Amino acid sequence: MATRVGTAYGKVRKQFKIPIGKMEGIEEALSRIVGNTYVINAACEMTCSALDHDHQPSVVSAILKYEATERMRSGINDVMDIMGGKAISNGPNNLMFNSYISQPIAITVEGANILTRSLIIFAQGGLRCHPYLSKEMMAIRMNSSKRFNRALLGHLFYTFRNLVTTPLHNMTKGRFIGAPSKKKVDPKMRHWYRKLGRESRNFALLADITLMLLGGKIKRKQKLSGRFADILSELYLMSGVLKKFETDSRIQVDRIYVRWAMRNGLFRIQCAFEEILQNYPSGLIGWVLGKLIFPFGRRHKPVSDKLQHDIVAPVLEPGFVRTRLIDYTYLPENNKEPLRFLEDTFIQSKRVDELKKIMKLNEGTHTKMQVDIHNYQNEKKIFEEYGKRVKRVIDVDDFDSELK
Repeated sequence: MATRVGTAYGKVRKQFKIPIGKMEGIEEALSRIVGNTYVINAACEMTCSALDHDHQPSVVSAILKYEATERMRSGINDVMDIMGGKAISNGPNNLMFNSYISQPIAITVEGANILTRSLIIFAQGGLRCHPYLSKEMMAIRMNSSKRFNRALLGHLFYTFRNLVTTPLHNMTKGRFIGAPSKKKVDPKMRHWYRKLGRESRNFALLADITLMLLGGKIKRKQKLSGRFADILSELYLMSGVLKKFETDSRIQVDRIYVRWAMRNGLFRIQCAFEEILQNYPSGLIGWVLGKLIFPFGRRHKPVSDKLQHDIVAPVLEPGFVRTRLIDYTYLPENNKEPLRFLEDTFIQSKRVDELKKIMKLNEGTHTKMQVDIHNYQNEKKIFEEYGKRVKRVIDVDDFDSELK
């Protein structure tokens, strides 16, 4: 919904004779909305695929619930900023107000997001997802020393292998990390698989040592646990993005959205790693781990201004790219409904822009001659009708003393 409303309003509403969506300040907010929409769509598709195959991914469900609702909150707030005063006056033409006041319900129901992030995703997920911890716990319950010794030896070998190989991969920038073959994935996407594998190994090393150091105390170190949850969540979301690109038959226009998702996710993972290491329970161990994980310092940069522009520009026009992002959102059939009215006005904006270009070409673009609208009576009617629609879109709800 935030993508549908934000992009349509950003194109229809103009300031200084240009759509506000093309202003860099608005573009920055729209890039977050659009990028997060693609990421969450990918994660939903991958999670639903698991459910369709009769899996019960409890930790993954917690990750998706947390990330979807947090990014929803961010998107709604960004659209409210874009719409300005129109978004704070409650009325039938305020398309985001109900979403804004109802978002706490999604965030708090079925486990508040603070609880989900700090106690469930990593504190419980670490036990469920670890290749040996659950086996060790099961062996203790069964009072089987044989099973426990086997699991413990496997755990020690697993940790030792990560301790040796992870720093080597970091020093070689992940060049020797295995990636799916060119036959299975797009060759130009293989470097993202290596980057994802590199951070996954760093996460495994840091999480394993932390769990051995803290044990059951990890549940009391909820700030630390929350940052591990952030990393695990980003790893899952990025995996979903790469899977979506392949599942959707490698649509070319999706490449920039994959690039945004991967760069944004890798940068957020880097920030979470830094916060963990800066607040590590043992300063000396934290310093050593920092050198193992970041041997040459920071390696990921935030999303560039150009990439933000590249993912926003296509969705400021009606077409295939935008339709795929908002395909699952509600659109009323009644063309008098405010949401439908905004969408129809947005679609008409493309025709109006095309007519203006034709008129300017007819008058001669290489002269200072101004276009005389009176020479284009048919177009004039279209512009007048469109102008009325735009005015209705941007008008703020107002009421008399009797709220009429």
